[in-house]
Amino acid sequence: MSKFILDVTGEVNDKMYRDILYKIPDILKADELLIVINSVGGSTNSLFAIYDLLLSCNKKITTIALGRCASCAAVLFLIGDTRYVARNTSYMLHSVRYTTNATYNEARLKEDYEDIIKINQKLFSIVEERLQKPKNWAKKIYRKKEDSWFTLDELLSMEIATDVLEDISVLYNE
Repeated sequence: MSKFILDVTGEVNDKMYRDILYKIPDILKADELLIVINSVGGSTNSLFAIYDLLLSCNKKITTIALGRCASCAAVLFLIGDTRYVARNTSYMLHSVRYTTNATYNEARLKEDYEDIIKINQKLFSIVEERLQKPKNWAKKIYRKKEDSWFTLDELLSMEIATDVLEDISVLYNE
């Protein structure tokens, strides 16, 4: 069985999306996709593009979280049918953050607020769908004011991760 290994390191952004897009012909030739993630996250727009692109490849996907798997990268991790996490991985989910230097009036502020709600709803839906959790399950995690960091035991008990990465060679040799 041939595997394509996709390295997701660094910020989730348009450049990462383009890099993955150009790898699609090679991904399609493989039987399985192995995604290794070490990222602090980034842009939700880029996340959604990468997520949809990879799912549309119709491959068995295995994800591995190593080092840091946070924000958008933590959502991308959920794309895996099988999801491994290394013992020392830092895993974090949080609601959308919006940074801007724009000048606001009431209408613009309301519009941006509504956009944040829509983006959060997309994130909730992805998390709930991939983890097969009931509606509004993810909202409890995402509605916190602070970041939600998870221990290894929490990742396993909540079924965010399906297994602990003990021997990476097994994944390459299957």
